[in-house]
Amino acid sequence: MSDVILRSARATLAALKMARRCMQDQADEEAATHLLLLLVLLKVASDAQADRRAPAARGPDAPDVPPPVGARALEVVPSTDFERLGRAPLGGLAMRVRDVLNTFCLDNRQMLGEVADVLDIASGLPGDAAMYRVLERLRIPALDFRVRNGHQRPDLAEATDQILGQAHGRRSREDGLHVPDALASVMVALLDPRDGDQVYDPSCHHGCLLLACARWAQQVQSSARLRLHGQEADRRRWAIARVRFLLHGQNGSGLEATDPLTDVAHLCSAPLRRHVQVALSRPPLSLRWDSALGSLDILGRFQHGIAPRQWAHMALIQHVHAQLDPRVGRMAMVVPNGVLFRDGEEAKIRRALLDANEVDLVVSLPERLFKGTAMSTSLLVLRKARQDPSVLFIDTRPLLQAAGKGARMDDSIARQVIQLCQQRCNVPGIAEVVPVAEVLSSGAVLNVARHVQADPDADCIDPRTLRDTRMRLHLEAEALLRELDREVEAMARGIEL
Repeated sequence: MSDVILRSARATLAALKMARRCMQDQADEEAATHLLLLLVLLKVASDAQADRRAPAARGPDAPDVPPPVGARALEVVPSTDFERLGRAPLGGLAMRVRDVLNTFCLDNRQMLGEVADVLDIASGLPGDAAMYRVLERLRIPALDFRVRNGHQRPDLAEATDQILGQAHGRRSREDGLHVPDALASVMVALLDPRDGDQVYDPSCHHGCLLLACARWAQQVQSSARLRLHGQEADRRRWAIARVRFLLHGQNGSGLEATDPLTDVAHLCSAPLRRHVQVALSRPPLSLRWDSALGSLDILGRFQHGIAPRQWAHMALIQHVHAQLDPRVGRMAMVVPNGVLFRDGEEAKIRRALLDANEVDLVVSLPERLFKGTAMSTSLLVLRKARQDPSVLFIDTRPLLQAAGKGARMDDSIARQVIQLCQQRCNVPGIAEVVPVAEVLSSGAVLNVARHVQADPDADCIDPRTLRDTRMRLHLEAEALLRELDREVEAMARGIEL
């Protein structure tokens, strides 16, 4: 076997796809993918165990192995070691793999719990010959997860996310739970999680927002570690989130298979954390609860009002709000627009948040941002201990119109939204800074359309003119770059002479 170790996400993804194709004809395609990812977890943990057992083999000058995190921190006993499994006889191999994975999950109960049962990996088991081919493909150099030169494999998370996305990407997008990367980047940038922060998502789905926070903090400080907590009512999504966390090098033990609003035992007796620095969520847009449960709350979460049964978002907002750190707590939540302007109990709750000066900004999100639903949505951001007595309202529609027909929320639009939030100033037709007192006098309405009026000059701008201007600026930038390249080459030749 070659000693060349391929480290790119593309090579890792190609290797995983080869292994996945060996189970192509299984009845339960998702279960086969979940089986493959549990085998990858076992492979990573076994390679990490080999690193820890053979320090002398690396030589006296080799760097120390980094402390184990994520999948590398999982316990592997001899009977569950991946290399030993790969040498097992062909007869009964598939059942042996199932038993080893079940034992592996039980040995790591805190991290993996009932994951193997919840994901029903037995439904994805191929025949013995196909399983043998899967194990062989997982042993190629591209999937060697032992530490080399003190570095771990950052490509694994990206590759396995793509494998998961291909397995149930269509369903996850159609059920309205998918969070676009651009929106996740906006939410994380506005909340700016840092090393040591406790981050909470009460409706975490597959954990994408929590993992986005972890990536952000590690970009600021490579050694940053966040305390990630999440809740997910759907047990299968909860199990997938735990697997993803481990593959991303995170501790998934903070994920709970509970619903913060419908789990009576949790709602009535679970203690509040009260020291969450960052909270963010993209809950289901059709969120219901039993409003009678609000009267059972002994922790004072719903003192501002009981959200209606068919629109429970204000109940979830209060549940999260009550757990924020009183000095630096901040939260961002995607909500249907009706939450921002309906009367009744929801208006009372909005007024209480405005009176406390904790509403920081509201961003109207593009239409049909979430596939499978046409419901209009906005991003609501709250902050504790604010000094600025104003609310920033941003309308993203003009930004999309300027980007051209058919434009969607992408990284470019996300950067513009973040910049508008940082500048916090009036931009005709796009952003408006409104005093809290004025918002209260409007009936505590937080709908962006109420406070950001269309720019009267915007209709005079021809979209073709904007596109021509964009193309002209693009060509000018390319010409400047070519000129700069020529100058650098000339300087380099002068140095060589």
